[in-house]
Amino acid sequence: MSYPVVKGVSYFLAHVPDLVRYGSKPVREIKKSDKLLEQLYSRLRTFEEARNYAPHQAFIGNMRPEALWEVKRPWYANLLPDAPRYGPWGEIMPQDEFYGVVKIVDEFRLFHLTPA
Repeated sequence: MSYPVVKGVSYFLAHVPDLVRYGSKPVREIKKSDKLLEQLYSRLRTFEEARNYAPHQAFIGNMRPEALWEVKRPWYANLLPDAPRYGPWGEIMPQDEFYGVVKIVDEFRLFHLTPA
């Protein structure tokens, strides 16, 4: 009898600001207030800000979680300088590449990209 074996794993964080409004809570809250969508878009972070966010670097293995105690808080206002995109446990993926990967694995042709 043979058993399945996990030989490797990887994490990835996809920075996809276009999809934030479609999360379950934003969908519910946007219906209640039209101003919320404008506020949401004004607070979205760039890929560089997401990449340099210390908890994201801990998630992909570029720093130990305990090292977060040494990073000044709030973390979103005290970003790491030039943090790498790749780590030993995974990567932080930008939006355009995420869309490309989704298109590549879409065997049922449900996902369509436009030049824009």
